Amino acid sequence: MPSDDRTTPSPLKGPLCAVFMPALVGDGLADLQKRLGAKATLSDPERGPSSGHAVSDHAAALAAAFAGATFDAGATVVGTDRDVALGTLRWSDGGRRPVRTAVVAVRKKSREIDVRVYYAHTGDARMELLPTDMRLVLAKPVGIFLDALAEGDVEQAVSLFEEGAIVTDALGAEHGKPAGAMATFLGGLAQGGFDCEPSGSADDGRTCVVEANFQTGPVKRPGVYVFERGDSGLFTRLATYP
Repeated sequence: MPSDDRTTPSPLKGPLCAVFMPALVGDGLADLQKRLGAKATLSDPERGPSSGHAVSDHAAALAAAFAGATFDAGATVVGTDRDVALGTLRWSDGGRRPVRTAVVAVRKKSREIDVRVYYAHTGDARMELLPTDMRLVLAKPVGIFLDALAEGDVEQAVSLFEEGAIVTDALGAEHGKPAGAMATFLGGLAQGGFDCEPSGSADDGRTCVVEANFQTGPVKRPGVYVFERGDSGLFTRLATYP
């Protein structure tokens, strides 16, 4: 399936997930609103979901919230039904800490599209739980990792990473394997009860993105886990959003 998910003609070229944040914090808000069109939905942790004509106002509210930022683009991963773009918002005045973002665009029938913007938010998350697909088959090491955390087997989960690997949490803190920080962090996730209800994934062979409802302890919320593979087949990095 092609990754060109445009709903109306727009000068913004490329997958919607990849142009979303640059347009939002640049001078492309109006073009982004046109690109989203009338059949899109938009959701983020702070404002929850919107649809129809409310999407344009939602995009404008996000642009206002991130005003003054520049966007450092990271990887874009194109999947069969969804594309994911990663990056970081930075403010030059130093008044705000960098914000890591993951934008997921899910292509649906009749040129409909769901856009979800993930980033760390200190208040109560207002995003709705995702529809899940328990028939989804994840790449073997990814599935083994998620099952290990659910079973509380932190040792097995850590063994799937290369020696110099790191886990980056929602706030951007890094937890390395060599010093044992990774095991401590993953142990914290597993201790309160971890579960993953997958909604979909995108995998280009090097990077695997899993979008799911993640439960840690009593809290269940939508999120994204990004796994990067090394030449060894083991993970070199895991980044969580949020």
